[in-house]
Amino acid sequence: MSRSRGSSGDPDLSLCQWAPIGGMDVSSSVTARLSLPTFHNFFAGPTSQASGSLISTERLAVAALLGAVLVVGLATAADYGLTVDEFNTDDYGPKALAWYASGFKDRSQFETVEFSLWYYGPWFQMLAAYVQSFDLADRMTVRHVMTFLVGVAGLAALLPIGRLAVGQWAGLTAIVLCLLTGYFYGSLFFTITGFHGAHVLVGLVMNIVVQVWAWRGWLTRERHLPVTCAAMYWHFVDAVWIVVFASLYITPRLS
Repeated sequence: MSRSRGSSGDPDLSLCQWAPIGGMDVSSSVTARLSLPTFHNFFAGPTSQASGSLISTERLAVAALLGAVLVVGLATAADYGLTVDEFNTDDYGPKALAWYASGFKDRSQFETVEFSLWYYGPWFQMLAAYVQSFDLADRMTVRHVMTFLVGVAGLAALLPIGRLAVGQWAGLTAIVLCLLTGYFYGSLFFTITGFHGAHVLVGLVMNIVVQVWAWRGWLTRERHLPVTCAAMYWHFVDAVWIVVFASLYITPRLS
């Protein structure tokens, strides 16, 4: 293979671009000058002063959003923030705390508490019981506030996790999506079925459009790509429905 100069005028760089995989000396000066993109930089974009301002803007937006969430959550904690089995878990917290405070002698948590609660661990329940002991407000209100604050802390942790995993604005996007999720399992169910319904709707529109084009004579033996694309998409929808139906409708009945 001849060494012709590329558009940059650098024969080594032209050779590097056309060299087969494994056929380039990684210790050469050519590779030393190459700057290969990383996974994080691909999503986050170039690092610059403007990038820093974007990150600051994201942090400011997250702080404003979580601040508003804190105000609304704390103002409504007495009436909202109910959790599943909170009356059982409210009984579990003080008894679990007594188990440790008594030097493992008070066994009431093993005798009078619903047994399945042991599987979840006592740490949050003990923390809630400790804060409740100060009589700052109604016991259930304190529990709602504690649950809410732990949830907000988890939301705040999405900011650095999103930025490390994907890039700028990913953390804020994840926080917004979580705030829009009312109840995870129910939302997960309706998100899956709702998105599948959207897939079906798109497939129906594609089929109608292709049918209209066929009636008008726009599709021929040579020009059939729209039919192929619509058929492949509809088979994809069928395959997704098999997984959704088996996961959400058949599997629970088998168990």
